[in-house]
Amino acid sequence: MDSVSTMRASIKSGKGRSQTAPEAPELVFIVQNKPEKFSKKTSTQIRKHVMKDIGKSRRKDKRNRQVSLELPESIGEARTFQNFAFEENSLVSHKNAEVKSCTSFCPQSYFQTSGSLHAAPECLQQPHQDYPYDFRDSRALSQSPPAIERLGSGRGDPFARYPVPMKGQMRELLDEAFDDRYHNIGPWRDACLPIGMLGPAAFHQMLSNALLNIRCRRPTCTPSDTYESIRHHGIAVKIVKEGMSEPVVATSDAFIGAIVGLTCYHCHTGNHDAWKLHMNGLEQVIRLRGGIHTLDSNKRVRALLGWSDATGSSVEDIHPRFPLPSFIPDIETLPSCPTISPHQDHILAVWLVRFTNYINLLDLMNHLQRFNYNLQYEAQNQNRKIFQDGDFATSYLFPLIHQCLRLSGNSIVVNEHDTNILQAVRISCLLYTAEIRRLFGINGVAAKLHTQKLKFYLENSKHDWGELGMLRLWCLAMGGMESEGADRAWFAAEIASEGAEMGYPMWHDLETQMEEMVWFTDAHRPKFWSLYHGFEELIPSPYLTVGGESQDQYPEPSDNASFGVVPYPDIGW
Repeated sequence: MDSVSTMRASIKSGKGRSQTAPEAPELVFIVQNKPEKFSKKTSTQIRKHVMKDIGKSRRKDKRNRQVSLELPESIGEARTFQNFAFEENSLVSHKNAEVKSCTSFCPQSYFQTSGSLHAAPECLQQPHQDYPYDFRDSRALSQSPPAIERLGSGRGDPFARYPVPMKGQMRELLDEAFDDRYHNIGPWRDACLPIGMLGPAAFHQMLSNALLNIRCRRPTCTPSDTYESIRHHGIAVKIVKEGMSEPVVATSDAFIGAIVGLTCYHCHTGNHDAWKLHMNGLEQVIRLRGGIHTLDSNKRVRALLGWSDATGSSVEDIHPRFPLPSFIPDIETLPSCPTISPHQDHILAVWLVRFTNYINLLDLMNHLQRFNYNLQYEAQNQNRKIFQDGDFATSYLFPLIHQCLRLSGNSIVVNEHDTNILQAVRISCLLYTAEIRRLFGINGVAAKLHTQKLKFYLENSKHDWGELGMLRLWCLAMGGMESEGADRAWFAAEIASEGAEMGYPMWHDLETQMEEMVWFTDAHRPKFWSLYHGFEELIPSPYLTVGGESQDQYPEPSDNASFGVVPYPDIGW
């Protein structure tokens, strides 16, 4: 029989103690002579005593509990644009969040390593009188939202999990880079941020590219922004080098996404040698992984790889390294044009007789026309929201660029005279997409080599076009809008001269004829008139003189002209 004795000792507080002092604990001593087995009564007594304080703690009033997490004042201001939260590594917009309206702004200068005039859409490069309002309202730059005063008061989720420790102003940068009140980021936000969340290297490179994009679009950026971009880029390169020795890591989506980010960085900065170096590495990694088709499971990485491949290959006008992704829809899924213009009908008839063996180039022009028709429709009926649709650009614009580049080099083999015509048409189709790519937010769109090659082909085929004179005039227009320096003057003079020979001496007449070809007004009209204003002395005035009086029969776009829709600032990265 067990011999168990229980002794209770209670320590009472003195009379002089305050009534608010905590109650002294009650001590229970249990002495057991035979510890082999407790009696039921003793076991119950022990459990009740042990659980007593736990029950009390659960019943305590929690209403007065407060937690205040303060951030240091050096965190800076949140100069960002749109409310968002990270939820399971994705962006979730706060529909009910209140965001103060900000005046849209457009930078006056752009970061251009090559000195190109075409690093951003023409409508953003210089003050234009063609728009109903000026996007360059600098007041928006000085109207920053209040500084972040405590953790949780910003637009981002302070408890979101990131691939790397968030140090310094990294959260502020995320908030700033992926906010669109200034339209500094476009449809690629939904692709670049998820890719960055795949791993540390991809995340740092995503931040680097975001800083490049901000510097490109804001005249107020400081040298520290460039330093931060280079710093994050250097960290990403270091992590990539460390992971190359492990095949499992090197063939992962996160690793490939990081390298794709590096290629985008060099496309943006114009370092084509570095772009080729990383693309060579990508080819080896993808071969080790099992082929390019294995990336189709991650559409974001595959699509961004395709864009980088096409943009970099376009710089040298060479074949893309990788085929189109399997998930890209056929261009034929777009609605066809209900009618074609007399110019297009005539070109089609002549082409089928003269270039019977090059129907693929005719198909390219047909696809370009179909894309142009649908883009015009979407821009006019959706208030230009189409330029925020990265899926549309990837599905239909990207394949057109890919198709143009696949016909480069020795893909067209014919006699010299016909080669000049066919290559001129191919390059002009590629130049047609240049400004549209910028409107969709694609950086690193270079056209210098293309305009030089186009000039060569046009100079050596001046008398070979025959009944395709209007097609030649369209090629001249595409080259003139993207050319620079002396080449730009040559294109302007040729357009004016050959236009006059065809019965269109006025610039307004020439534009009307171009609209009957493949022409996206919102992108091409500002650039076409910019070409005119640069060489007015070479081109007849748009005003006709009849009886000694000036008649405004062919006016250029007025100060309030809006081209049918409100222009949308440059977006993307």
